[in-house]
Amino acid sequence: MALIFFFLALFFLIFATIFVSGKGASFVIGYNKTTGAKTDEKALLTFIGGYSYGLSFGMLILGVSYFFNIKALFIISMILFIGYILFGIVYLLTDPRFSK
Repeated sequence: MALIFFFLALFFLIFATIFVSGKGASFVIGYNKTTGAKTDEKALLTFIGGYSYGLSFGMLILGVSYFFNIKALFIISMILFIGYILFGIVYLLTDPRFSK
């Protein structure tokens, strides 16, 4: 199971690098050419790239806690991971800097 967390961390790390470099707008679900005219693509990709770095770090911590069987670290990291996901979704949907 820890190996799955490590592979997911690597997956998010690769996608974060793609997003931060400014490429990969086609990977963003819901982003297409009709809504692209109203969206600041560079700001959106930079945010999603940084967000993916955070998800990668969270998956890495979950993998370490599962590998070493540290239940307290696993619980704390799950709470922080779910909080990070909820914060990112709310921030992405409510921040006006992503619209032109």
